[in-house]
Amino acid sequence: MKTAIASLALLSATLLQANVSITVVGTVNTDPTGTYTAGDPVSITFDVNLDPLAGFENSEFTAASNRWGSDTYSGGPLVWDNITSPQLGGTYSINANNTTPRENLQIYSANEGIDGYADSDIGSIGLTLGVEAVDRIAFSLVLPDVEIDFNTGSSSSASDYLSAYAGTYGMETVNFFTIRTALGATKIDVTDMTIVPEPATSALFLGFIAAGLLIYRRRKLS
Repeated sequence: MKTAIASLALLSATLLQANVSITVVGTVNTDPTGTYTAGDPVSITFDVNLDPLAGFENSEFTAASNRWGSDTYSGGPLVWDNITSPQLGGTYSINANNTTPRENLQIYSANEGIDGYADSDIGSIGLTLGVEAVDRIAFSLVLPDVEIDFNTGSSSSASDYLSAYAGTYGMETVNFFTIRTALGATKIDVTDMTIVPEPATSALFLGFIAAGLLIYRRRKLS
């Protein structure tokens, strides 16, 4: 029983430190690098920075759009903590070998859409597609049948805001995802997108379980 309670407490603490993430899944449409062929599966995960100030250096919060942005000119916390994919090599690093790196996460009201990108006009973002350096990853998706709350981001971090929309969303219209290298843009046909639940919520739930086990153990011993 002690081991179970300790394990739950440790897991709760780990979840509290984890990032909210956006995972985009789809299939290759075209790939000028020749690394993949049409129809090959692709899954890319964007980990959102938990820092409350992440993306506030270049932000916008209106009735039409909530946007968090970052670049190296202001030196504030980055929007993305990490970008990973089984189909990509290297390690994401927006500040490595870049002259004009940019990051952006935007939710807009026109059609309940969500955009995100990591970009460098010169150099790479640390990732590779085959042997080619990636200088931009971008997605633009429509969330079907979702009522999004706007003009509230100014008092919310990107991770806290996104946690309210946790779930998996199928794509009802044409959505794009591109991975750009010196050879051009690899285009992905998106099938679905997942926003993970807020880690703090999961940790709190596990904390309740641990507390319940502890109370049960004490009653059993008394």
